[in-house]
Amino acid sequence: MQPNPAENEVSITLPNATSGISELVSMNGEILGSFNFKNTNTFILPLKEITSGGMYLLRVTTSEAILTEKLLITR
Repeated sequence: MQPNPAENEVSITLPNATSGISELVSMNGEILGSFNFKNTNTFILPLKEITSGGMYLLRVTTSEAILTEKLLITR
């Protein structure tokens, strides 16, 4: 995942995955947005609709695993 911290978008590369769902989650557990990806192991997650900067969680679920990373969004 890069860049981190991020402002407008973040690029995610999953070497062994080709489809799944990514979710941006607040530190309170609220899902703020989700993005489905298919037939790719790299995708861009737009962050423009997130109005407040701060720490968030990016959760990516594939058929093989669930990955969660902290993401700092700057505004």
